Amino acid sequence: MKVKVTQRQSLADLAIQVYGDIRAVTDIARANNLSVTADLEPGSELDCPDVVYDSYLQEYARKNRINPATGLSELDEVQARIF
Repeated sequence: MKVKVTQRQSLADLAIQVYGDIRAVTDIARANNLSVTADLEPGSELDCPDVVYDSYLQEYARKNRINPATGLSELDEVQARIF
């Protein structure tokens, strides 16, 4: 599956959004040949492997359209928008 990166999203944010589980960070990074701490470009599309860590949390994240974006803002302040 492909996922479009939104502003201020990290791999950890995408792991929660797609899988409902932070453990997916390494799988997403590996699938896209990225470091787990890579800065992501808004609008880019990343491959997300077909993996299930916790089907309940994964379904919850999808149904509730959880779209976290916890990166730094233009003002270098943390702008936590988890839910």
